[in-house]
This record gives sequence, C-alpha cells and structure tokens, in this order.
Amino acid sequence: MSELQRITVEYIEAEDRFRLIGEIQTRDTHDDTPDSPDADKVDEGDKIDQRDESDESDESDHAETVTLWVTQRLLLRLLPLLFEWLQQLSPEAIKNPSRDTQANKLLQGFAQQAAAEQIPQQRPVQSQADTPSWLVNEVDIVRPAAWVKLIFKGHNGEQASFALEGKQLRQWLSIVHNSWIQAEWPTTIWPAWIHEAEPATETETKSGKALH
Repeated sequence: MSELQRITVEYIEAEDRFRLIGEIQTRDTHDDTPDSPDADKVDEGDKIDQRDESDESDESDHAETVTLWVTQRLLLRLLPLLFEWLQQLSPEAIKNPSRDTQANKLLQGFAQQAAAEQIPQQRPVQSQADTPSWLVNEVDIVRPAAWVKLIFKGHNGEQASFALEGKQLRQWLSIVHNSWIQAEWPTTIWPAWIHEAEPATETETKSGKALH
C-alpha cells in the first residue's frame, strides 16, 4: 500500500476524466487493511467499499509519484459519501441528527468557505518519466471518528491511499469542485454549501498534503 502525501488534481479534456498526480511514501511493511466481507459494495462498474474501522500506517522515507485516472462515474458514487461524512462530523449534526435544517446548512457553508480560504499556495506535484499510471476502478472508504481514508484500487491490484481530516477534506473537495466546473460536468451532485463557497486554488494543507 502506498500513501499519498501530496496530490494534484486536474481535469484532462482529451480523456474526459480527472488525473491525480500523487507524491507517495511506500510502506516498508505489507498493508494490513484486509477486504471486509461486511463492507457495502457498489458492484456495477466502478466500486466503492465502506468500512468504519481504524487503520495503522508504517511509512518509509522513500518518496515516489503515481498517476491515478478517475472517471466521472466513480466520483458520482464517491462524493455523496464524503458529503455525508462531513455533515455527520459537524457539531450541529452531532447535537441535532436532522441534517436538513437551515442552521446546519449555514454552518456547513461557513466551514467550507473558511477551509477553502485557509489553504496556502503550493507547487503542483509533477509526474516523472517512470511514474506508474493506472485507472481507479474501486475506492475503499475507511471512516474513523475524526478523519477519512480513501484507498484507490486498480484492475491489476494497484493501491494508493489518501487520508484527510475534516478540514483537509473540505479543502480537497473545493479543489475537486473547481476542476468539476472546468470539466463542465453537471453540478447537481454538489450541495449548495460547497457550490456557493469561495473557490480554492493550487494549495497545500498545513499537514503537508498538497491539494491542487
């Protein structure tokens, strides 16, 4: 398993899909996150598994890059789950289980805008001549209490993961949203509290994960 430390997101018109170029750290040990038989699976086409469990990582200092190709079809399945997790994570949602209240929507919008405005500038990750490139056909989602981990999987057993705390996920979603607008894909999937937030630019979170 390779963990992405920095990742650049861009829409490639010729492919009509997103290209994620990630700087990774390869683990010294074999990943111990098994496939869960109880995971919720989307079995038609691109897949997303959901698992609410903790994960431990043992990173090495060997940095490489990888290029992941992500389709609109997969993102249409992935994004609503991330929106839902953010809504459940907010203090308002914890105090009030109803996520359709106007107060909750306003709080989500404030948090989203604040997160987007706080991302510092960062140079994009550059692919190398020998950078491996593969199509993501499945995503596992590990969701402990305070962060979410996305495990991207390819047809031939390729795997790369990306862990984000709540604020970092909001920043990443802002950047994905900007690329989505550039792609001129239908925007109905996006909640108003993201769609109306201040657009983000090429940036990096304080933890060191670049989100472009």
